[in-house]
Amino acid sequence: MEGDGFYEFFTIATDYAGNQEIKMVADVKVGVSSRTLAWVDDDFNPSTPGWNYDHFNKIQKALRAVIEGGTVYVSDGIYYENIWIDRRVNLIGESKNYTIINGQHMDYGVYITSDRVNLSRFTVIDCYEGICVAASNCSISNCNFKNSTFGIYICWGRNNKIYNNTFLQTGVMISGD
Repeated sequence: MEGDGFYEFFTIATDYAGNQEIKMVADVKVGVSSRTLAWVDDDFNPSTPGWNYDHFNKIQKALRAVIEGGTVYVSDGIYYENIWIDRRVNLIGESKNYTIINGQHMDYGVYITSDRVNLSRFTVIDCYEGICVAASNCSISNCNFKNSTFGIYICWGRNNKIYNNTFLQTGVMISGD
C-alpha cells in the first residue's frame, strides 16, 4: 500500500472440492480527505483520471472521499449498493429517471444517520426501505421510489423536507419524534 486512498481487502476460501469463493472483508480509507467534490459513474475504472481520488464507480466510496459538507455528483447508471450516509453531504444524481440505486432486496437503499443531508434526483428500487432517515433537517427531493415496502421511512428526526418525489408500488412511513 502506498499513499492516501481506498484499499479493499479480500479473503479467498477454498473448499475441499477446490471451489473458491472471494469476499471483500474491508473497504479501508487511508489518509485524510480534503476533497469537497467527487464524481461517480458506473463506467469509471482504473484508467479514469482521478480514479479512487475524486472519481469512483461506487457511490459509497465517493461519500467516504469528501469532507463534511462536500458534494457527490452521480452520473446516470444503475448502482447496486446499500448506501450509508453518516455525515452532512449533498448527494446529487444526474437525472431522477436514470440514476438508479438498486437496493438488491436488502433492508435499505440509502440509510441516513447524519443531520442536514441533501439527496436529490435518484430512483431507488428493490429494497424494504428505499431511504431510511434517522436524522433531522434532511432534504429528499426529486426522486422516484419503486418496488419497496416503504419508499421513505423516517424512523426519527425533525424538520425533514420530502418534496417533489414520486412513489410507485411503495409507501411512506413516519414514526418516532
